[in-house]
Amino acid sequence: MAAPFLALARVFTALDQHLLFDGASGALVQLSESAFAAWQDYLASPAAAAVSPPGLAQLHASGMFREPVYPSPAGSPPAAQGLHSLCLNVAHSCDLACDYCFAGKGAYGSPAPAVMQPATACAAIDYLIANSPPGRSLSVDFFGGEPLLAWPAVTAAVAHGKAKAEQAGKTIRFTITTNAVSMDDARAAFCAAEMSTIIVSLDGRPSTHDRHRQDKAGRATFERALQGARRLAAAVAAAQSPAAAPTSDLDESGMRDSLLRHPDLPLGAGPLWVRGTYTADNLDFAADVRYLRQLGFAQISMEPVALPPNQAQALRPDDIPRIRASYAEVAGMVAAEEMRFFHFELNTDAPSCAPKRFTGCAAGAGYAAVDPAGRVFACHQFDGVAEFGLGEVSRGDGSPAAYQRHEELAAAHVGAKPACRSCWAQLYCGGGCHYAAWSANGDIHEPYKLGCDLLKARLEIALALQAARRAPTQPGQP
Repeated sequence: MAAPFLALARVFTALDQHLLFDGASGALVQLSESAFAAWQDYLASPAAAAVSPPGLAQLHASGMFREPVYPSPAGSPPAAQGLHSLCLNVAHSCDLACDYCFAGKGAYGSPAPAVMQPATACAAIDYLIANSPPGRSLSVDFFGGEPLLAWPAVTAAVAHGKAKAEQAGKTIRFTITTNAVSMDDARAAFCAAEMSTIIVSLDGRPSTHDRHRQDKAGRATFERALQGARRLAAAVAAAQSPAAAPTSDLDESGMRDSLLRHPDLPLGAGPLWVRGTYTADNLDFAADVRYLRQLGFAQISMEPVALPPNQAQALRPDDIPRIRASYAEVAGMVAAEEMRFFHFELNTDAPSCAPKRFTGCAAGAGYAAVDPAGRVFACHQFDGVAEFGLGEVSRGDGSPAAYQRHEELAAAHVGAKPACRSCWAQLYCGGGCHYAAWSANGDIHEPYKLGCDLLKARLEIALALQAARRAPTQPGQP
């Protein structure tokens, strides 16, 4: 047996626990205080250590501390080539003007608002099916801008996709991301019936939300977005259980748990998630998560803003201790089974499949985005960036140059990124976001460092939450 590979081992303290994590295997172990100190000293300088830390031999024999085997040759991730997921960026237009929007307030740099036509949406579905690998399951996300502004394209794509997928012996999982400001009952019912995931953008407390998420006229949007979310919640409850309380039977807040969680369903079961964005203005975002939970939402995500460092709302390295504290506070809510939090949905006993662990979101490889004109890009954030164009849905497989870009993106896995090969969190991020790396450094192979540090802070809390839910081995207990 090879010697223990400890380059991806990490010891840390979180949620009042001392923990040892092996990034290669995903194994997580609780440590006593004395064992924690011994492991800290050993990992700081293994060559200088007089003795091995407690439990090393046993843990290595159990499968921990084995060096990862990266995809080889470098250009091929360990999966059949082909698309499995497509983002239909149906609207280069939005009814909001959020000041932190990566897409230029929804326009993606377009000189005029643009929405996808139904025929283009259907052609994109055909493109996905034609370029998908063997297997049954595919996914399509409706995105923008604001996808409700291109509603005919959404409904056409769903109907066409269901029919074409059945003919091809496949299934398509549809999702939608919306600000919900213009959500009505009919659209809510459609989403509840057809979407496996519905993501509503709400940043938390009204003051947090309205600071950044205003409409084109500069008006607050929290109440309108919340009303749209309430319509969706009622539609979801009705779809899950026809006997659920109707909209007219809501309490004074317009929301209650029964709208989101039927008594016979697990916590937060159902498609509806609320996703917020935190900035330098609300590093205490745990208060925003709590506010959303108090409104009745049981499935919540909170994402870090991605802005250039010269922007006032941008996150900075000095903010990480406060951000970590907020994640720890959110973990307390999750531990009390009050809610589900997207980034804490880890399963260390069954890690992600190899392709996802090595390539993350698979932008440009298994995942791509289509703009309103039918042009294909590596992902929704690369929409409009010619360097990351992959052709057009009307041209099928695209040009030789597009195919070369596809190969380059597929090859940009964690093993091809020097900064990632020694990172303990590498197989939980797949090498990070290509767009963030390119935006920050001009190179998809050089990860966005602040994004890495944020992910590691969050991952430590998520792992500690997992440890608190079970009773792992504790080497070195006195």
